[in-house]
Amino acid sequence: MMSEIMIFLFRVSMILFSAMGFIVAYLLLTKDVTFFFKFISVLAISCWVLSVAYFSYEMYFKHFLHSK
Repeated sequence: MMSEIMIFLFRVSMILFSAMGFIVAYLLLTKDVTFFFKFISVLAISCWVLSVAYFSYEMYFKHFLHSK
């Protein structure tokens, strides 16, 4: 039980950390910067979307469906 809570808190903190990266990436995309920074920003946004999608999948399908 305790390890499940720690894993949950770790995953939530990773999503919050990547959300901060998402905000920075969005701000970089809206500014006039070089192609390299825009490329890194698109990668950061993609990683954030994938991490949220995976977290949602894991929480719904693995936790809620198997607990029934």
